[in-house]
Amino acid sequence: MAHFQAGNSTIHSWGKNGSWGEARVGRSFRDRTLSADLGLAVSSSDETYRQLTVGLELLPFPRSVVSPFARAEAGLLSEPEYVSYVASVGAGLSVRLSDALSVRGGASLGTHGGVRGPVVYFGGLQLRW
Repeated sequence: MAHFQAGNSTIHSWGKNGSWGEARVGRSFRDRTLSADLGLAVSSSDETYRQLTVGLELLPFPRSVVSPFARAEAGLLSEPEYVSYVASVGAGLSVRLSDALSVRGGASLGTHGGVRGPVVYFGGLQLRW
């Protein structure tokens, strides 16, 4: 499976928000209700940041046209000044257009280096094979 998402991100509560994009590749388990993935995200929030994370996602109703999802991620975040850990939780809705294609949207809240952020609002596509 693969996710391609875009949205808006704010890395620091005192900073500017900016564009955000992400690509993830992974594998589904347990009849597509659980998935694990690896992803790279880039944002222009403040002075630009990048993050590389592993994620777990729960999609409780994979055969339904509309299903909520919840996910958690952890990894590394790189800002111009330093590199730190990042962890986030998020949720949203997935609308299944076919067995292989879904449209999704949601939000996530993270922490990095002991500071709240990034906050991300996103939408995108999920391809399943």
